[in-house]
Amino acid sequence: MCSGSSACSQIAAALLRHVADDHYEVTCACIGSGAIHPNAIWTLEKYGVPAAGLQPKVLAAVAGEPFDYVITLGDRALERCPIFPRADMLHWSLADPSMVSSDVQARAFDDVFRVLLNRIRLLVTVNERRIEHA
Repeated sequence: MCSGSSACSQIAAALLRHVADDHYEVTCACIGSGAIHPNAIWTLEKYGVPAAGLQPKVLAAVAGEPFDYVITLGDRALERCPIFPRADMLHWSLADPSMVSSDVQARAFDDVFRVLLNRIRLLVTVNERRIEHA
């Protein structure tokens, strides 16, 4: 979940689907509303991560659904995210790459991609080990 669903949450959703090989059902939601930033799509495609089917959803559309994990991406999202009682709530403080000047935006998207890829790989590994030992 992020505040605008234009960049970080879309990249994270695509990466989780890609890394976890469809072993997770992924929902991407936002506090506000907005279209997917073209640089988010471009960055995913640049690294060979499928971007098809990415669709921002507003928080109200998923508020009653049960989740195992809810991950907020960015401090504004954390401040405004409701509590999901049965979910493990995680917060990854990321700067929105779409908010930087256009001359450094491609690098900002690359940086967010790399950070999210590392964190998602770790999350998937830890969760798989947790399931194995349950």
